[in-house]
Amino acid sequence: MDSEFPDKECGDGRRAFQPSRRTLLRAALAGGVVTTLGGNRLHASAASALGGGRSPSASNVIILGLGGGVRFSETFGDPKHRLIPETWGRIRPRGTYFSNIWGKGALDHSVGNKNLLSGRWSKSQADVAYRASLFEHYRKATGADARSTWCAVWGSDVGNHFLGFSLQPGYGPDYGALMSHPRSLMEWWKKAKKEGMKVEEPDIPFVGYTRRVFPYAPADEEIREDLYDLISDTPEFQDTGLDLGQDATLWEQDMNRLLIRRVLTRYQPRVVFLGFCSMDVAHESGFDEYCDGIAAADRAIAEVFDVVESEPFYKGKTMVVITPEIGRDQGDDPAQPVSYQQHTGDTEETNHRHGMVVYGPGIKAGHQVDRRVEQIDILPTIARVLDFPIQGVDGKVLEDALV
Repeated sequence: MDSEFPDKECGDGRRAFQPSRRTLLRAALAGGVVTTLGGNRLHASAASALGGGRSPSASNVIILGLGGGVRFSETFGDPKHRLIPETWGRIRPRGTYFSNIWGKGALDHSVGNKNLLSGRWSKSQADVAYRASLFEHYRKATGADARSTWCAVWGSDVGNHFLGFSLQPGYGPDYGALMSHPRSLMEWWKKAKKEGMKVEEPDIPFVGYTRRVFPYAPADEEIREDLYDLISDTPEFQDTGLDLGQDATLWEQDMNRLLIRRVLTRYQPRVVFLGFCSMDVAHESGFDEYCDGIAAADRAIAEVFDVVESEPFYKGKTMVVITPEIGRDQGDDPAQPVSYQQHTGDTEETNHRHGMVVYGPGIKAGHQVDRRVEQIDILPTIARVLDFPIQGVDGKVLEDALV
């Protein structure tokens, strides 16, 4: 394939890309790599870094994303919190609740997720590819191997393929996370069953280029074989088609729940992102189904919480972050021009305002912060709590949550 991103072999056997000089220059110019230190917000410079030099409060971090688009009014903004009883009743009292965290940029799932994973704003999917992720910062700063990180994504949004790594100069796939994606993993399982474990990877188009960015299955042979056996032993996933329409979202969430439990208990990654997506049914469903999706995500979050509280590797050593990526339009009647079924940006409040719960070592318990904070503040705060240095971010440490 004639590509601007020719393949090269990564240290852990993955197929990665070596961008051309022209592409690296374009990334540097478009991505704002050369910036200055100014005001109260830290910007990238060759000498500046956040984190490092302290004793870590936590050894691990797990980010649980309420994906698919969910409004504040049905989640944290509901006075009775009817759809998130686990998150609000069991988990929130253990940590700090932020009632006023804001996103910005395109109302796209990958954009919202990359904002909180990169500490920098992304305006579009094109930006997402050039924003170094939490995993890259962590692995580059600590020297940790790929197994120390895991990124579980969902959906057909190609930008999600860049949540676990980026094409930002100085970072890239060599520092990326092991990734899982239910639809891709199921495609791989079906092909591997027929052709053997060595399945040729697909080419995926993105913002005008074609490059091999996302493997069918995690780039670790032992883990691939283990997940192959896991799917083989779980008939309800084998018989599920990939073209499911509305039901595909629920299937993906259930499969991510299955995968992440296996990963956490068997491989014990230290830095984890898991996107729950059952709220995405809202695009093609009634309001009750949208609410049911929120409740299903809350139950899934509780399952992960139980693993964290029961596994010695995680118990008492893990920072947990629970927050949405993007919101939805106002209105509960899908017959109207705008409603909960879309996220077009009709109001800033319903599309960009969220709540967030953070708990774990180094985090204040039973605390609430009502001032306005931003999604890009999450990464610097994680770096402070886990004590690793980061560079080139725009967010600020959320000091008022820290002990």
